[in-house]
Amino acid sequence: MKSISSHLESAMKAAGTLDFGGESETPEVGLVGMTLGQYATAQQSDLAFIVARADKSLQGAVDATEEYNKGALDMAANAQGEALKAPSIDLDGPGKKGTK
Repeated sequence: MKSISSHLESAMKAAGTLDFGGESETPEVGLVGMTLGQYATAQQSDLAFIVARADKSLQGAVDATEEYNKGALDMAANAQGEALKAPSIDLDGPGKKGTK
């Protein structure tokens, strides 16, 4: 929002001013600048929503990535734990191959 506000302010200044022949030390904002200001005021809540939505979406992606990585580590630990278990041998089982 700060960046958008700064850019709009810059655009308002760059759009030109109205100078009424020395009646004022500071020229008035021109028609384009005034319209940009009115647009920014009218769209303020929508712009704030877009910024908040983008922030929330990015945080969701970070959270999902962290959970994915945590899940992958859990699965790897489970697989390694299963691999380290002693094998079960059944000499009387079907086919009598000696292992399950």
